[in-house]
Amino acid sequence: MALATPTLKAEIFALLEAQILAGKKATGRTGMDLWQILVLGVVRLGLDADWDRMEHIANYDTLVRQMLCVPALPWGDAAKVFGHQTLRDNVALLDDELLYQINARIAPPRREVFAKKAGAPGAALAIKVDTYVLETDVHFPTDLNLLWTRAASAWT
Repeated sequence: MALATPTLKAEIFALLEAQILAGKKATGRTGMDLWQILVLGVVRLGLDADWDRMEHIANYDTLVRQMLCVPALPWGDAAKVFGHQTLRDNVALLDDELLYQINARIAPPRREVFAKKAGAPGAALAIKVDTYVLETDVHFPTDLNLLWTRAASAWT
């Protein structure tokens, strides 16, 4: 697993257990472990994927399967196939709020890398956006429209 420190790993898995295994016996989830739920939950929320797409990604995307710590190919003796209902039952338990809590524990130590002085806490992120919308009468540039615009400007 790619979590940096054992304490950070323990914190994140404690959050996952509190949310996903809340009120259940400590026997785990059927068909998936917490790491696999976390990885597929991040993929699902990041891609805004539906369950059919998630089933395809979990079973046939070799990079995701490597992150899940399962064989890259979904066939053979040691193959692990994630069923549609297994994904729905497990990955749906990971929501935006839980990912926000996990991110709040992962991100701050990584921001220290960008501090101006060694050991100094990173400055708070401040983003300023200035936007405006202009009304325009420009048409969609299809070939026919471009020819029409060129012909109309040649006549004037």
